[in-house]
Amino acid sequence: MTQRTVVVVGGTGLAGRAVVEEALRRGDRVRAVSRHVPPAARQVVGAEYVAADALAPDAPDLLRAAFDGADTVVDTVNGQTPAAAKVLTAGAASIALAARDAGVGLTVVLSILNVDRGTAVGYYRTKLAQERVHQAGAVPSTVVRAAQFHDFFDTFFGSPTLTGALTRVGTVPYLRGGRFQPIDVTDVARAVVDAAQGPDATVDGDVRDEGEPGRRTISVAGPEEIAAADLARLWADAHGSRRIPVGVPLPGWGPFFASGAAVAPDARYGRVTYADWLARTAEASPA
Repeated sequence: MTQRTVVVVGGTGLAGRAVVEEALRRGDRVRAVSRHVPPAARQVVGAEYVAADALAPDAPDLLRAAFDGADTVVDTVNGQTPAAAKVLTAGAASIALAARDAGVGLTVVLSILNVDRGTAVGYYRTKLAQERVHQAGAVPSTVVRAAQFHDFFDTFFGSPTLTGALTRVGTVPYLRGGRFQPIDVTDVARAVVDAAQGPDATVDGDVRDEGEPGRRTISVAGPEEIAAADLARLWADAHGSRRIPVGVPLPGWGPFFASGAAVAPDARYGRVTYADWLARTAEASPA
Protein backbone atom coordinates (compact mmCIF):
# COMPACT_ATOMS: atom_id res chain seq x y z
CA MET A 1 0.00 0.00 0.00
CA THR A 2 1.30 3.46 -0.93
CA GLN A 3 2.39 5.55 2.03
CA ARG A 4 0.08 8.53 2.54
CA THR A 5 1.16 12.01 3.55
CA VAL A 6 -0.96 13.68 6.21
CA VAL A 7 -0.45 17.29 7.27
CA VAL A 8 -1.82 18.25 10.69
CA VAL A 9 -2.41 21.98 11.18
CA GLY A 10 -2.32 22.72 14.90
CA GLY A 11 -0.19 19.61 15.27
CA THR A 12 1.36 20.71 18.57
CA GLY A 13 -1.93 21.06 20.48
CA LEU A 14 -3.62 18.36 22.55
CA ALA A 15 -5.72 16.90 19.75
CA GLY A 16 -3.25 17.69 16.99
CA ARG A 17 -0.42 15.88 18.72
CA ALA A 18 -2.63 12.82 19.24
CA VAL A 19 -3.49 12.83 15.52
CA VAL A 20 0.20 13.09 14.63
CA GLU A 21 0.99 10.10 16.85
CA GLU A 22 -1.88 8.00 15.49
CA ALA A 23 -1.06 8.73 11.86
CA LEU A 24 2.59 7.81 12.43
CA ARG A 25 1.53 4.61 14.17
CA ARG A 26 -0.33 3.61 11.01
CA GLY A 27 2.66 4.24 8.80
CA ASP A 28 1.67 7.60 7.31
CA ARG A 29 4.19 10.29 6.52
CA VAL A 30 3.26 13.14 8.86
CA ARG A 31 3.95 16.85 8.79
CA ALA A 32 2.86 19.00 11.76
CA VAL A 33 2.19 22.68 11.10
CA SER A 34 2.05 25.30 13.86
CA ARG A 35 2.97 28.93 14.37
CA HIS A 36 6.28 27.89 15.90
CA VAL A 37 8.31 24.71 15.67
CA PRO A 38 8.49 23.20 19.18
CA PRO A 39 11.77 22.25 20.84
CA ALA A 40 13.04 18.81 19.87
CA ALA A 41 12.12 17.42 23.29
CA ARG A 42 8.43 18.22 22.63
CA GLN A 43 8.31 16.85 19.10
CA VAL A 44 6.84 13.48 18.16
CA VAL A 45 9.64 11.32 16.82
CA GLY A 46 9.14 10.63 13.14
CA ALA A 47 7.09 13.72 12.34
CA GLU A 48 8.31 16.69 10.31
CA TYR A 49 7.62 20.11 11.84
CA VAL A 50 6.92 23.26 9.83
CA ALA A 51 6.25 26.81 11.05
CA ALA A 52 3.40 28.67 9.35
CA ASP A 53 1.02 31.31 10.67
CA ALA A 54 -2.35 30.99 8.92
CA LEU A 55 -3.01 34.72 9.43
CA ALA A 56 0.36 36.06 8.32
CA PRO A 57 0.61 38.07 5.08
CA ASP A 58 2.68 35.28 3.54
CA ALA A 59 0.32 32.55 4.81
CA PRO A 60 -0.79 31.42 1.33
CA ASP A 61 2.79 30.69 0.27
CA LEU A 62 3.81 29.16 3.59
CA LEU A 63 0.77 26.87 3.78
CA ARG A 64 0.97 25.88 0.13
CA ALA A 65 4.57 24.83 0.69
CA ALA A 66 3.65 22.99 3.89
CA PHE A 67 0.89 21.12 2.04
CA ASP A 68 3.04 20.14 -0.92
CA GLY A 69 2.60 16.45 -1.68
CA ALA A 70 -0.08 15.96 0.99
CA ASP A 71 -2.96 13.55 0.48
CA THR A 72 -4.92 14.97 3.42
CA VAL A 73 -4.77 18.14 5.51
CA VAL A 74 -6.25 17.92 9.01
CA ASP A 75 -7.32 21.15 10.71
CA THR A 76 -7.16 20.72 14.50
CA VAL A 77 -6.80 24.44 15.23
CA ASN A 78 -8.70 25.43 18.36
CA GLY A 79 -9.03 28.22 20.92
CA GLN A 80 -11.68 30.24 22.73
CA THR A 81 -10.22 33.75 22.91
CA PRO A 82 -11.34 36.54 20.53
CA ALA A 83 -7.97 36.28 18.78
CA ALA A 84 -8.37 32.52 18.41
CA ALA A 85 -11.80 33.02 16.83
CA LYS A 86 -10.14 34.79 13.92
CA VAL A 87 -7.62 31.99 13.57
CA LEU A 88 -10.41 29.40 13.43
CA THR A 89 -12.34 31.17 10.67
CA ALA A 90 -9.92 33.27 8.63
CA GLY A 91 -7.29 30.62 9.23
CA ALA A 92 -9.63 27.93 7.93
CA ALA A 93 -10.12 29.95 4.75
CA SER A 94 -6.35 30.17 4.26
CA ILE A 95 -6.01 26.45 4.89
CA ALA A 96 -8.79 25.58 2.44
CA LEU A 97 -7.35 27.78 -0.32
CA ALA A 98 -3.82 26.50 0.19
CA ALA A 99 -5.10 22.91 0.13
CA ARG A 100 -6.80 23.61 -3.20
CA ASP A 101 -3.70 25.23 -4.68
CA ALA A 102 -1.46 22.40 -3.46
CA GLY A 103 -3.69 19.74 -5.01
CA VAL A 104 -4.65 18.15 -1.68
CA GLY A 105 -7.30 15.46 -2.02
CA LEU A 106 -9.15 15.94 1.30
CA THR A 107 -9.39 18.20 4.31
CA VAL A 108 -10.57 16.95 7.70
CA VAL A 109 -11.63 19.43 10.38
CA LEU A 110 -11.99 18.54 14.04
CA SER A 111 -15.08 20.06 15.64
CA ILE A 112 -17.53 19.52 18.52
CA LEU A 113 -20.40 17.08 18.94
CA ASN A 114 -23.74 18.74 18.08
CA VAL A 115 -22.03 22.10 17.67
CA ASP A 116 -24.93 23.28 15.52
CA ARG A 117 -27.17 23.06 18.61
CA GLY A 118 -24.92 25.34 20.66
CA THR A 119 -24.99 28.56 18.68
CA ALA A 120 -25.96 30.60 21.74
CA VAL A 121 -22.29 30.26 22.73
CA GLY A 122 -19.83 32.35 20.74
CA TYR A 123 -17.15 29.67 20.70
CA TYR A 124 -19.59 27.15 19.22
CA ARG A 125 -20.68 29.62 16.55
CA THR A 126 -17.02 30.03 15.62
CA LYS A 127 -16.41 26.28 15.43
CA LEU A 128 -19.50 25.90 13.24
CA ALA A 129 -18.20 28.66 10.97
CA GLN A 130 -14.85 26.85 10.77
CA GLU A 131 -16.65 23.70 9.61
CA ARG A 132 -18.60 25.61 6.97
CA VAL A 133 -15.52 27.26 5.54
CA HIS A 134 -14.01 23.86 4.84
CA GLN A 135 -17.19 22.32 3.52
CA ALA A 136 -17.78 25.24 1.18
CA GLY A 137 -14.28 24.95 -0.25
CA ALA A 138 -13.12 23.38 -3.49
CA VAL A 139 -11.46 20.43 -1.75
CA PRO A 140 -13.59 17.50 -0.50
CA SER A 141 -13.97 17.81 3.28
CA THR A 142 -14.95 15.66 6.24
CA VAL A 143 -15.89 17.09 9.63
CA VAL A 144 -15.25 14.96 12.72
CA ARG A 145 -17.38 16.21 15.62
CA ALA A 146 -16.16 14.89 18.96
CA ALA A 147 -17.71 14.96 22.44
CA GLN A 148 -15.87 16.72 25.26
CA PHE A 149 -12.41 15.32 25.93
CA HIS A 150 -11.69 13.80 29.34
CA ASP A 151 -9.09 16.54 29.78
CA PHE A 152 -11.85 19.19 29.70
CA PHE A 153 -13.22 18.01 33.04
CA ASP A 154 -9.81 17.82 34.66
CA THR A 155 -9.31 21.46 33.74
CA PHE A 156 -12.80 22.48 34.89
CA PHE A 157 -12.82 20.67 38.23
CA GLY A 158 -9.28 21.58 39.16
CA SER A 159 -8.90 25.16 37.94
CA PRO A 160 -9.51 28.12 40.29
CA THR A 161 -9.24 30.30 37.19
CA LEU A 162 -12.43 28.77 35.82
CA THR A 163 -14.39 28.14 39.00
CA GLY A 164 -13.00 30.87 41.25
CA ALA A 165 -14.10 31.05 44.88
CA LEU A 166 -16.06 27.79 44.65
CA THR A 167 -12.81 25.88 44.25
CA ARG A 168 -11.02 27.84 46.94
CA VAL A 169 -13.69 27.18 49.58
CA GLY A 170 -13.38 23.42 49.28
CA THR A 171 -15.90 22.37 46.64
CA VAL A 172 -15.71 20.66 43.26
CA PRO A 173 -18.19 22.68 41.21
CA TYR A 174 -19.99 20.84 38.41
CA LEU A 175 -22.69 21.86 35.97
CA ARG A 176 -26.04 21.27 37.62
CA GLY A 177 -28.17 18.98 35.43
CA GLY A 178 -25.39 18.39 32.92
CA ARG A 179 -24.94 15.05 31.19
CA PHE A 180 -21.89 14.13 29.15
CA GLN A 181 -20.39 11.34 27.09
CA PRO A 182 -16.70 12.21 27.32
CA ILE A 183 -14.14 10.73 24.98
CA ASP A 184 -10.42 10.14 25.17
CA VAL A 185 -8.30 12.22 22.81
CA THR A 186 -6.61 9.06 21.53
CA ASP A 187 -10.02 7.72 20.48
CA VAL A 188 -10.72 10.99 18.69
CA ALA A 189 -7.38 10.70 16.90
CA ARG A 190 -8.33 7.21 15.67
CA ALA A 191 -11.53 8.57 14.15
CA VAL A 192 -9.74 11.53 12.55
CA VAL A 193 -7.05 9.35 10.99
CA ASP A 194 -9.68 6.89 9.76
CA ALA A 195 -11.52 9.79 8.12
CA ALA A 196 -8.26 11.12 6.68
CA GLN A 197 -7.86 8.05 4.48
CA GLY A 198 -10.26 9.47 1.90
CA PRO A 199 -13.62 11.15 1.29
CA ASP A 200 -15.47 7.83 1.53
CA ALA A 201 -13.22 6.19 4.13
CA THR A 202 -14.78 3.96 6.76
CA VAL A 203 -14.51 5.11 10.36
CA ASP A 204 -14.41 1.78 12.15
CA GLY A 205 -16.81 1.75 15.10
CA ASP A 206 -20.12 3.16 16.30
CA VAL A 207 -20.35 6.63 14.77
CA ARG A 208 -22.99 8.97 13.40
CA ASP A 209 -22.17 9.39 9.70
CA GLU A 210 -24.12 12.10 7.87
CA GLY A 211 -23.83 13.69 4.44
CA GLU A 212 -22.08 12.21 1.45
CA PRO A 213 -18.44 11.64 0.43
CA GLY A 214 -16.77 15.00 0.03
CA ARG A 215 -19.17 16.71 2.45
CA ARG A 216 -19.46 14.33 5.39
CA THR A 217 -19.98 14.93 9.09
CA ILE A 218 -18.93 12.13 11.43
CA SER A 219 -19.81 12.34 15.13
CA VAL A 220 -18.03 10.39 17.86
CA ALA A 221 -18.49 10.21 21.62
CA GLY A 222 -17.25 8.13 24.52
CA PRO A 223 -18.41 4.69 25.68
CA GLU A 224 -20.70 5.89 28.48
CA GLU A 225 -23.17 8.63 29.28
CA ILE A 226 -22.54 10.06 32.73
CA ALA A 227 -23.98 12.85 34.88
CA ALA A 228 -21.79 15.82 35.69
CA ALA A 229 -22.23 15.08 39.41
CA ASP A 230 -20.75 11.60 38.92
CA LEU A 231 -17.85 13.00 36.92
CA ALA A 232 -17.08 15.38 39.79
CA ARG A 233 -17.17 12.55 42.34
CA LEU A 234 -14.89 10.38 40.22
CA TRP A 235 -12.45 13.27 39.84
CA ALA A 236 -12.40 14.00 43.58
CA ASP A 237 -11.88 10.32 44.47
CA ALA A 238 -9.09 9.89 41.94
CA HIS A 239 -7.25 12.92 43.28
CA GLY A 240 -7.76 12.01 46.94
CA SER A 241 -9.61 15.28 47.36
CA ARG A 242 -11.79 16.13 50.35
CA ARG A 243 -13.54 18.85 48.38
CA ILE A 244 -17.30 18.36 48.10
CA PRO A 245 -19.00 18.21 44.68
CA VAL A 246 -21.55 21.03 44.38
CA GLY A 247 -23.86 21.66 41.42
CA VAL A 248 -23.76 25.19 40.00
CA PRO A 249 -25.32 26.94 37.00
CA LEU A 250 -23.01 27.72 34.11
CA PRO A 251 -24.00 30.86 32.19
CA GLY A 252 -23.82 30.52 28.43
CA TRP A 253 -22.78 26.88 28.26
CA GLY A 254 -25.30 25.53 30.78
CA PRO A 255 -28.38 25.13 28.56
CA PHE A 256 -26.37 23.27 25.92
CA PHE A 257 -24.90 20.76 28.36
CA ALA A 258 -28.19 20.33 30.24
CA SER A 259 -30.20 19.78 27.05
CA GLY A 260 -28.63 16.44 26.16
CA ALA A 261 -26.61 17.94 23.31
CA ALA A 262 -23.35 16.68 24.84
CA VAL A 263 -24.36 13.03 24.45
CA ALA A 264 -24.83 10.83 21.39
CA PRO A 265 -26.24 7.36 22.13
CA ASP A 266 -25.80 6.46 18.45
CA ALA A 267 -22.07 7.30 18.50
CA ARG A 268 -20.52 5.26 21.32
CA TYR A 269 -17.21 5.15 19.49
CA GLY A 270 -14.68 5.67 22.26
CA ARG A 271 -13.15 2.85 24.26
CA VAL A 272 -11.68 4.70 27.24
CA THR A 273 -14.05 5.67 30.07
CA TYR A 274 -13.51 8.69 32.26
CA ALA A 275 -12.63 6.39 35.17
CA ASP A 276 -10.06 4.64 32.96
CA TRP A 277 -8.56 7.98 32.00
CA LEU A 278 -8.39 9.14 35.62
CA ALA A 279 -6.66 5.91 36.65
CA ARG A 280 -4.07 6.58 33.98
CA THR A 281 -3.48 10.26 34.59
CA ALA A 282 -4.62 11.51 38.00
CA GLU A 283 -1.97 12.38 40.55
CA ALA A 284 -2.14 10.71 43.95
CA SER A 285 -1.66 13.97 45.83
CA PRO A 286 -4.75 15.76 47.29
CA ALA A 287 -6.40 18.38 45.04
